[in-house]
Amino acid sequence: MTHEEARDLPKEMYVIDPASKKLYGVVTDTGGEPVAAKTQMIELSPDKPVKLWARFPVADSAKQVSLYLPQTLPLEDMAIEGGK
Repeated sequence: MTHEEARDLPKEMYVIDPASKKLYGVVTDTGGEPVAAKTQMIELSPDKPVKLWARFPVADSAKQVSLYLPQTLPLEDMAIEGGK
């Protein structure tokens, strides 16, 4: 993954609350930058995990979300810790 692809990754990520069918993109700051891990060039391989994070404005009532990342299968129906 090039530096530009890694930098733009948060802009392409989103979650869906399966109960409400609402889509949520990554939160942005006042400058329009994603509130997420700052990434550099990433070399993805099965034996080299990469830890990333991003903040999504999911409703307090959500109990699960499905995470969608570019060029991967979705991670469906993940429980939200502390979800009501």
